[in-house]
Amino acid sequence: MNTMQPPEKESPVRAEHYDTTDPDNRPLNREERRALREQDRLMEKRRQARKAREAPRSDQAREQRTGPDTPGT
Repeated sequence: MNTMQPPEKESPVRAEHYDTTDPDNRPLNREERRALREQDRLMEKRRQARKAREAPRSDQAREQRTGPDTPGT
């Protein structure tokens, strides 16, 4: 059984058995690439916002586990 991964759309030349008849295996046009970049940008923005929201929580949780930082005590 052949369990090859489908080729990356940006580099079909690297795919050993690239099926040019499959409509999903065509190179993306400019608008599709732009839409994917925009989607990636928005997802990264959400990841950054989530990370910023969760960072104080992890600091609070660490303080609850270890107690307040009091050097020299």
